[in-house]
Formats: sequence, structure tokens, C-alpha cells
Amino acid sequence: MKIRDHAYVSATMYFAAENITFSLGIPFGFKINGTDWMFLGAFAVIVLLFSSFVAELPILKVARHVIRSIRTRVTS
Repeated sequence: MKIRDHAYVSATMYFAAENITFSLGIPFGFKINGTDWMFLGAFAVIVLLFSSFVAELPILKVARHVIRSIRTRVTS
């Protein structure tokens, strides 16, 4: 969990820094043949880990518990 959290934060920070520097017109990152592979890697990490972060949100855990309790009352 801790490694996943650090990977997600690092990727998010790099992605945000890249977007800010792009909007300001400042060069940032390492480009190989015009492609910033770290930017693409950060985007891939964010996409892959997003669902696990959303699944652990406390409000969703509460909603899941309420739905399960309602289903058990209806079926019994």
C-alpha cells in the first residue's frame, strides 16, 4: 500500500508539473525523439492505480456497507 501510494503521488506530481510547464512554455522532462516517455509512464501509472484509490475512499466503503446490509434484509 505504501509503495503504491508513493508511486501514485510521484506520478501525479510529475504529470502536474509537466502540464504547468507546458502551459507556461518552459521545457521540462526528458524527450527522446520528441516523445516524453516519463510523461506517458506517469499517465499510465495514474490510470492503473486510480481504481484502487477510488475503491478505498471512506464514503464508498460506507455506501458499499449500506448496500450490502439492505440486500441482506431484502433477501432474508
